[in-house]
Amino acid sequence: MTIRPENGTSYDGTAALNTLWVAVRDFEILTLEFIAFVQDWQKEAHDRWRVIIPTYMTDNEMIVIYPNDTKINEIAEKDLNLFLAELRTKLPNAYASARRELGMV
Repeated sequence: MTIRPENGTSYDGTAALNTLWVAVRDFEILTLEFIAFVQDWQKEAHDRWRVIIPTYMTDNEMIVIYPNDTKINEIAEKDLNLFLAELRTKLPNAYASARRELGMV
């Protein structure tokens, strides 16, 4: 399978992509603008990279950013802006709860 990105280059879609895992500490960064920023970085010279932002909520909420697409889950992808807004609200509380449960507070 050959994938042809918008820039006209092609590569073998069966080849493994490089993966950059990004741990987010400031959840306010989770915006459409941030995803666009990452995609611009990928398109400039890193189109063989995908960026994964784990939310540690469930696997269904893990954000996977490709140069021309963002994958999460079917519901989240219908309204990405709403999904990101909900994450910005949920994640701080989930992290604080986990830290209390682990005795880290």
